[in-house]
Amino acid sequence: SSDGSVLLTLSVSPIGDILIPNVGNINIDNLTLSNAINKIKTKCKEKYANAEIFVSLQKFRKFKVQIFGAGIKNGYLTITPIHRLSHIYGSIMKESNNLYSIRNIEIIRGDFTSTYDLLDFFIFGNEDSNPYIMQNDKIKLYLRQKYITISGGINLQGTYDNKKNETLDNIIEIAGGFTVNADS
Repeated sequence: SSDGSVLLTLSVSPIGDILIPNVGNINIDNLTLSNAINKIKTKCKEKYANAEIFVSLQKFRKFKVQIFGAGIKNGYLTITPIHRLSHIYGSIMKESNNLYSIRNIEIIRGDFTSTYDLLDFFIFGNEDSNPYIMQNDKIKLYLRQKYITISGGINLQGTYDNKKNETLDNIIEIAGGFTVNADS
């Protein structure tokens, strides 16, 4: 255009390559969205140092992740790279009559297994407890086994998964603390 702007609509190949004219081929396979955008911008800046680079997505690729555990009916869920563990958990809970633990969810990524506590994300905002799901991840859900019901002068009365070595003070904090008129 007259202002020097260039708009390109590009596709990422099935093996994760994106070919940008005058810049070259960039492999973004297995990168998070933010890392992929940063890699694209860095490569473009090598060729066009003073350019402003904007990247937006038009259509996300879809892939299936395996979900397993007692009572799981459909062992796969179709998602996109912008989905996080909370999306998977919410989707399963909508379709299931089983109560799965929100505090003991495993993601198997290659040879590594990590355990996540979504309450840590929902209550305390810890984004590390709600990771993005990647292609080839496997997610294992466990039925809720150990739980505690808390009521009375508590802000969020209810039933909560109880983790090993957790104290009553931890559960009260998760439940929003005491009400203003509680005898604490």
